[in-house]
Amino acid sequence: MSFRKKVTASTLAVSMAAVTLAGIPLSNEGLAKHLGITSVSAANSNVDKVKDKLKRINAALSPADKTRLQALRSEINTKIGWDAFEESAAPILTQTRKAGVSNETVFSLFNAVTDLANDPAYEKLVEIRNKEEYIEAAKKLGEAGGVANLTVDDLAEFLVGDQGVESKIVEILKNKTMKELNDIFNNSEARNALIRDAYRSVLNETVGDQSVGSVLNKLGITDNLVASTVSSLQNRLDPAIVKEAALALSLAYIKAENIKLPDPEDDDDGDGGVVTPQPPVNGGGGAGDGGGAPGGAVTTPTGSLQKLLKLDAFELVEIVNGKATLKLDEAYMLKLVEAIKAAAANEKGEITLFIDHGAVNASSIEAPVSKTIIEAAKSAGIDNIALTVNGLTFTLPISQFNDSIKLSINMKDDKVISEISKLQLASDVYEFLFEVGGKQVNSFRKPITIRLPLRDVNVDKELLSVVKEVQGSLQIHGGVLDGKFIVENRDTLSTYAVVENKVNFTDIGIVQKWAGRQIQVVAAKGAIEGKAAGVFAPKDSVTRAEFAKMLVRALNLENSYAVESFTDVNNTDWFAPYVAAATEQGIIYGRTSSKFAPHEKISRAEMATMISRALKVTQNITDENNSDSILKQFADTDKIGKAYRQAVAFAASKGLVVGSNGKFNPKDNATRAEAAVMIYRTMNYKK
Repeated sequence: MSFRKKVTASTLAVSMAAVTLAGIPLSNEGLAKHLGITSVSAANSNVDKVKDKLKRINAALSPADKTRLQALRSEINTKIGWDAFEESAAPILTQTRKAGVSNETVFSLFNAVTDLANDPAYEKLVEIRNKEEYIEAAKKLGEAGGVANLTVDDLAEFLVGDQGVESKIVEILKNKTMKELNDIFNNSEARNALIRDAYRSVLNETVGDQSVGSVLNKLGITDNLVASTVSSLQNRLDPAIVKEAALALSLAYIKAENIKLPDPEDDDDGDGGVVTPQPPVNGGGGAGDGGGAPGGAVTTPTGSLQKLLKLDAFELVEIVNGKATLKLDEAYMLKLVEAIKAAAANEKGEITLFIDHGAVNASSIEAPVSKTIIEAAKSAGIDNIALTVNGLTFTLPISQFNDSIKLSINMKDDKVISEISKLQLASDVYEFLFEVGGKQVNSFRKPITIRLPLRDVNVDKELLSVVKEVQGSLQIHGGVLDGKFIVENRDTLSTYAVVENKVNFTDIGIVQKWAGRQIQVVAAKGAIEGKAAGVFAPKDSVTRAEFAKMLVRALNLENSYAVESFTDVNNTDWFAPYVAAATEQGIIYGRTSSKFAPHEKISRAEMATMISRALKVTQNITDENNSDSILKQFADTDKIGKAYRQAVAFAASKGLVVGSNGKFNPKDNATRAEAAVMIYRTMNYKK
């Protein structure tokens, strides 16, 4: 095994311990509590050594690191209260109660451990180790398991001693490939499996003077019980906040132990490492060297393009009086951009540079990027710059900018939305401001993409929609669900949030079986509206203008700069911006070169054609299907006009349109229910 692999393995083991230390009980109860403690104390009951190590770790934590740890503590306080903890830890709490340890004691210790994680100070450790309530709890657990005078330190040895769980983790990792290490580091389920395997292997061993394994076995605290508890607690927390805190603590541990991290290109396997090179801290270096890196001298970025395009800017955030500002070092950024240019010489498709600010505990955040960096990025072939903070991501197409830019994010009170709507909030409320060359800009020629993190609330996720607050009212703008995020393209900025938009119609019973859910979801996204309050009119026909709006709204294609030249579409028409956006994307060509015929009813063939074009545009799909063979499924294929055949075949091959009684009925007017179903399928299509 190379030095690179050895370092990565030990780093990953530390990250595992750090996640536990950061307040996620590895094995809950009598042992979960102590895992957090001993992760910090380096599995050593020698007081002097423990004190020295804690001091080194604390000194290695930057102000930004401490902010990340505080963000996790706040996340735990918010998401894991008494009820949540009792629910997640119920299986283990049942066993510890049998041993005479109250749920309140367990929860108290859980909170004490997370406080220690937020501030790894020796005094906090001493307080926990010497607290009579915890000493008595350990003793009771031991007695219930047939071991007299079990102590906190015994449990510590079991977890992170020379023959404990942490050592077993390192042993397992040494046999992993770099790809497997990467997968474990970036996948919570894989990390849980690793911890479970290590725990299982040590469970029946005797460590130190006491048989902790026999105690846990008698208490019924099995590896599967531990894994389920860990998973339940983790699922309540924002994974981005957890990962950033764990990484910050891991790096502090590495610095404290003087472990040298090699450059990514030292990866002899060629399949990537888990350590991302850090950007320089502004003003940290001498003249001419481009600034200093957080742990040493800065070097020109190297490695694969994928690695170069992910810049961790955690250390570059400066917080003053509650306002956070990203401080990019131009010299370093220019070197990075040049390295990206060289690595991307033969790349196809768009290139996006991701700049991650991490978790920032501030109500106001500014992310400026200088004109010099913007111009260099454009000349290097970089298409987008994606700025991430607190899990929120802004992806900016930079070709439209010829000067410096600055994104400002202001956290707003929930009342901004709740006082004007009863819809359930599913995200924080953000006010977005944007400047180009020092002047505020509210609209974009090329829409930006916003990825909004969702709160952990009980909602119907298919009904979630991005809303924009405009002069005391809400505009519904849809958005695409992506795990714990909503992604939305926006051509204007304002105050945004995500809500659960339940829209109820009283007249859809006749189509409920095949279109009811689809109507509800498409309406929730603001892509289709009722004819009146509670009235959908599912059997009514759809006009070409109405369908243009449905498609544009559903697929996030709005663009206030788009134009069209149809003589029967006036700028003041309600449908004009939607027709323009669809025309610019090549989705609509018109009935003739000059006539769109907005008020005429749309046929099923026309609707299938628009949907096919839209899907090809939004998902970059090439049509290579044999239309004749696909259309054989329809008995009336000869009635599908030549101009529509390829598009209808494409839509049918993707399951976007289906026939009725073996026929496609291309010339029939599409109903509102049919339109909603086709829109729903298009919205949810995955390549």
